[in-house]
Amino acid sequence: MISLILSENHIHYAQWETIAGSQSIDLVGSLPLKTPLSEFKPGTEEFTAMLGSEFSKLSMHIDMVGKEIILTIPDWIVHQEFITLDKELIAPETRQYLEWISENRWGGKSSHFNTLGYWVKSDKLDKNYVRKTLIPSNVVNTLKLTIAEQGAKPTWMGTNSEALLNAQEKGDIILVKSSGLSYELFYRYKQEVGWAKIRFIKKIPHIQSIRGRKRSINTLLKRLDLYINGESDWLGYDIAYINQLSAGRRKYWEREGEYVDSPMLQPFDRVNIKGEVSFENLSVLHLNVLTSIIGTIDKLPLINLFNEPGITQYEEGMEIPQIQSKENEKDYSDQVDQEEDNIEDDETNKPAVQSSMLTWILFIFAVFSFAYWIFSKEYPQTINYRDHILKLSKESSSMANSANTIIDIIPDSSLIGAKILNMSLQLEMIKNDTINPISFINGNEISFDQGDISCCGGTKYIYDYILYTNDQKADKNWLTIEDLKIIFEDYPIDTEIEELSMTNRNFLVFDRLRIKANNKNDLIRALELSMNLSENILLRKIVVTNDPEKPNIHGKLYIAVIKEPSSGFWVFNLQNSIKDIKNLITNIDLESILDRIKQ
Repeated sequence: MISLILSENHIHYAQWETIAGSQSIDLVGSLPLKTPLSEFKPGTEEFTAMLGSEFSKLSMHIDMVGKEIILTIPDWIVHQEFITLDKELIAPETRQYLEWISENRWGGKSSHFNTLGYWVKSDKLDKNYVRKTLIPSNVVNTLKLTIAEQGAKPTWMGTNSEALLNAQEKGDIILVKSSGLSYELFYRYKQEVGWAKIRFIKKIPHIQSIRGRKRSINTLLKRLDLYINGESDWLGYDIAYINQLSAGRRKYWEREGEYVDSPMLQPFDRVNIKGEVSFENLSVLHLNVLTSIIGTIDKLPLINLFNEPGITQYEEGMEIPQIQSKENEKDYSDQVDQEEDNIEDDETNKPAVQSSMLTWILFIFAVFSFAYWIFSKEYPQTINYRDHILKLSKESSSMANSANTIIDIIPDSSLIGAKILNMSLQLEMIKNDTINPISFINGNEISFDQGDISCCGGTKYIYDYILYTNDQKADKNWLTIEDLKIIFEDYPIDTEIEELSMTNRNFLVFDRLRIKANNKNDLIRALELSMNLSENILLRKIVVTNDPEKPNIHGKLYIAVIKEPSSGFWVFNLQNSIKDIKNLITNIDLESILDRIKQ
């Protein structure tokens, strides 16, 4: 059996077999997509054509003929809506609303989606609600047809989170592996086989901050533990609660008086946080809930938020009105009137300020000086700021891919060493080996130009290549060097981490790390971990050494972390700025200035 899990940038696959009642994984891998999914509307012909093209390449990486394929897609492609089934509360526009969603999200008509549903029941809710999952049918049909054309037997399992729910019931092994460790797990429920490492989650709006990442995840897992242990009635409340508190809108959840018995508040009146949930060995139900949140929390609707009929959809940035009694409203109005009267009195008592001509001249001079500095110095450097970082990020991914390919394909007895720096690859191999580096590099779709080939003492070949970037895009959420050290320290690999001095180049400031791995497996996993963590994490240099007579591959990764711009947009090159000021001072002709003053 084979699992195919479609993610934003990859098609992840895992193959396993069952022998004498026990299951074992035979093959695990990922096929990168040339274009991220989010650049398309899921219901358009361009989207389905792209998926058909990418899935048709799977036969080159894995044998699918005659095998059962479990197929899942990302949760964000679908639209999930909670709708009451009570006829008295159903808004007449519900059907038109769902058709509008289909047209705007997928670019298709209302007939272009399938409707699935399951019950959500709670003692704290008066009515039953059904969760409608709307999926573009042409996406599902295209994927199933493409897989069937390759001789396989596709089985549609819904979204990635639904696949984990099925894993709980069937005891299957499920692969969820994000590029660069968003979340990564191999699991079989009934016998608790495998492992689950969930360290950092990249795409959760509101609750994620660059410097408070670990604290946010701990908070989220605490809420999950309450749900799993039955201390919270419905997960939707918990997600909404996190979403609201993290956005700073606490007042709605802390109301008092006649609204304290609202069903939205009940799950939190008796919350008792016992402690943190372990990051390791989470149950499948934990994993299902956690995966459900990834990529969907920003689209989560709140059911009947103000106890009104119909659908109340929560949108990011929506202001939640405060419900107040009439007496409170009157007191508040009187308070506002009094404050306005005080402001008017203060304004009448303010003394007049006279601005001298010299003050205006200095102010105008300062404005023109700042404008000149921005448009002559800073603006040309920052106009291509995002494009430059994206280019560096793509180069980093290409370098890591090429090194990973070399280590994985070339036998240890043939590889002498490899060094990649600034998109230039120098490869050393045993001379009498029959492996052709050109074929395996080209076979992995890494573009290159081959330079001069020279021999050293008749014992080895030295190959020189110029690599080209691929179209792989890393996550936009930036990490700090402290985040990166925590990731490598917590990840189950044996590496030595050394922090190097800070440097700057091309108007960017970098923190630097050196990661040393003493065996092949740890080096490969360190390379995989460094790829696509974040667009400001750059793999700048890779050095691989090996003794073919006593194979033991060692490797060093030199990683640069672009520092976050202090102003939110610009990164100032302090050294160059000081140098410019120094040159300006030394070039001032004081004698000519004095002569002009005398005249």
